Amino acid sequence: MSVPPFWQGSFFSLETDPEIVALLKDLQEDPEVDAENKRAIQLYYKQALDTLCIPKEEFVAFKKLCDESFDAWILAKSKADYSLFAPYLKKVIEGKEEALWLSEQQPVHLQSDAG
Repeated sequence: MSVPPFWQGSFFSLETDPEIVALLKDLQEDPEVDAENKRAIQLYYKQALDTLCIPKEEFVAFKKLCDESFDAWILAKSKADYSLFAPYLKKVIEGKEEALWLSEQQPVHLQSDAG
């Protein structure tokens, strides 16, 4: 199922909203949060920090690529012709590598030990 670019941009804006990021950071330290929810909060916080370093346009383009890749995977699987999926897989891997590189360029004070 493909998510329209407008919604992907909205998801990006919500995930990187400074108030949301600050709230997630504070909730990690809240003693009233149980262990299971604390772990979920840590993961959401790490995801938000990783997303912060990606330009919105690139985020939306990558999400679109992932949607297209999924469709290509379904087609390739149904036809048992994985060469239909190969170019998408290559692009997804390259996109993930770029996102990883960008996240490693974050200032230390933005990096999270959630992992």
